[in-house]
Amino acid sequence: MASQNDYNHIYKEVKGAFHRGKMRYVDGNLAFRDADKSNAISQWNVEEDITKAVWSRCSQGYELRLYMNNDEIHSFSNFQKADYDKLKDHFPEMIKKDHGVRGWNFGELDVKGKELVFTDPKEDDIFEIPLYNVSNCTQNKNEMAIEFHANDKASINLMEIRFHTISEVNARTMTDDILEHANVLQARGQAIANFNDLSFQIPRGRYGMKLFDKFMDIRGKSHDYKIAYRVVLQLKYGSFTTPKFGFLGKAVIQGPNSPRFQNSPPAVRVRPRDEKF
Repeated sequence: MASQNDYNHIYKEVKGAFHRGKMRYVDGNLAFRDADKSNAISQWNVEEDITKAVWSRCSQGYELRLYMNNDEIHSFSNFQKADYDKLKDHFPEMIKKDHGVRGWNFGELDVKGKELVFTDPKEDDIFEIPLYNVSNCTQNKNEMAIEFHANDKASINLMEIRFHTISEVNARTMTDDILEHANVLQARGQAIANFNDLSFQIPRGRYGMKLFDKFMDIRGKSHDYKIAYRVVLQLKYGSFTTPKFGFLGKAVIQGPNSPRFQNSPPAVRVRPRDEKF
């Protein structure tokens, strides 16, 4: 007789969005039916595809995190405490993890495989970040800014998180480690267009901007931004006058409001001599 267990009302986390669905285990195979994605089914063989399973408390019940042999990480939540024993039968070597909840905001930062792990001084993991969610990582002296891919299906997007390290060398080493595994938008070939020394209103400052086939790269003295065209809703261009400079043009990149730009879309001031813009 086939061994089968069903887990209802389970949520799969996809770049900050929680997809509701149903999980089923049958004779060494695990499947998840995504009700929020046209009932798409993902299937894995427990022995061949999954290298590690981790059980922990989370904001929605309990979480089962699966590490795949192709370096993918899948997170499922809303399990009940009673599900632990049944899942333990499917994953005999499943790890039971207790996260650090002491409220400390300092500790050790380390790249472990495809995850960025922040550990408190008691060596309890505070949180883990799958690096395929990371779109960019920049360094300014001993500070690192980690940026995340936007997901329009998520009700709330975490766009950036910053860490302060003990030295610039440490920050540079950690930044390089993160970028090696992150899902960074890569510039391939030459830029379609290149604009130097543009005056930005949002974010404030002077930036250079390069347009590639899939994204625009905005670079300043201290910070860089990459904006994928798929998240841009509209590009507006208008004009206005000022007593000091006379006619000025203004281009606004209209996309989803983002904390990265103080909840406002990026805006560029363009002078008449910048006709190519």
